[in-house]
Amino acid sequence: MRSYNQERINDLLREAIGQIVDRDVKDPRIHFVTITRVETSVDRRYATIFFSILGGEDERDNTLTGLKNATPYIRTRLANMVSLRRIPELRFKYDRNIEYSAHISQLLNQIKSERVSDEERDG
Repeated sequence: MRSYNQERINDLLREAIGQIVDRDVKDPRIHFVTITRVETSVDRRYATIFFSILGGEDERDNTLTGLKNATPYIRTRLANMVSLRRIPELRFKYDRNIEYSAHISQLLNQIKSERVSDEERDG
């Protein structure tokens, strides 16, 4: 179970890392990145940074490589921006939730349009 304090830390890290990636990281592989959420371990030694991007699988892989290469820089900048006893090790991971949500939405729209077609045919 996560404490209120841990949720605040996760939000703080998400905001700060988002700013660093958006403004400071100059790697050409990293563009149109959104930091969607952060999950820190209970001991706060590790933070998993979830991100999403516009683009396909190649862009996702290139972005992940760029973020991994920029991790030491991001962590150093993060230490200058936030007041935490320990800056966690950062692990970047692609957030598939947005992709999944879009897929579910597409399926629901398909079902809805099929129902309308059935009603018009039967009606």
